[in-house]
Amino acid sequence: MAAFHRAARRFPPRPGVPGMAVLLRLGRGGGVVLPAMPRKLAKAIRAAFADVADTPQGVVHGDLNPGNVIVTNEGPALVDWDESRHDALCLDRVALGLPATRAERRAALAWEIACCWAPEPERARSLARGFIRSAGAAPIP
Repeated sequence: MAAFHRAARRFPPRPGVPGMAVLLRLGRGGGVVLPAMPRKLAKAIRAAFADVADTPQGVVHGDLNPGNVIVTNEGPALVDWDESRHDALCLDRVALGLPATRAERRAALAWEIACCWAPEPERARSLARGFIRSAGAAPIP
């Protein structure tokens, strides 16, 4: 991943696919609408995004899992780029289970909750309960 991140450093952002910085600034983008969430949750998500705003940014794959890696004659290759975007590089490291700070893990969880809120509300609410509890706030009903 580090080699990919270095190689993609100068790629432009993908149009219409916001990263955390855009969501932090605008509160909405793509399928995410932070104001549509409970206020405490949206505030906790924004805080998690802000905590990694100064970390290295670049193109992230956005959906790293074994099903999105194929082996070619030239070596492994990543497929399924529909969730790629310009964002905090730590998100790919967290997805791979590589060492990450608490802030990086929280930002990755916040991203998952934000992206799942509308299309997968039960999953998002389940994740949000633990996320809010770990932030010291009351759980989401």
